[in-house]
Amino acid sequence: MNDLQKNHDRVSPLWQDDMRKEYDRQWQEFDEMMKNYLQREAPAYSQFLDQKLQDLARYLGHR
Repeated sequence: MNDLQKNHDRVSPLWQDDMRKEYDRQWQEFDEMMKNYLQREAPAYSQFLDQKLQDLARYLGHR
């Protein structure tokens, strides 16, 4: 996501036509969803997966 944001910022001042307004609207939606995912959902999902891996390891007798 960081690379995508850097590329977006680099191209942004160069692109100024009518299609840009629609792109900006879509970018804003995407950016908000990704920030929400990265800040809230991804850590919770990683924790969930870690717990499942620990459970699996215990089940298989590795802990």
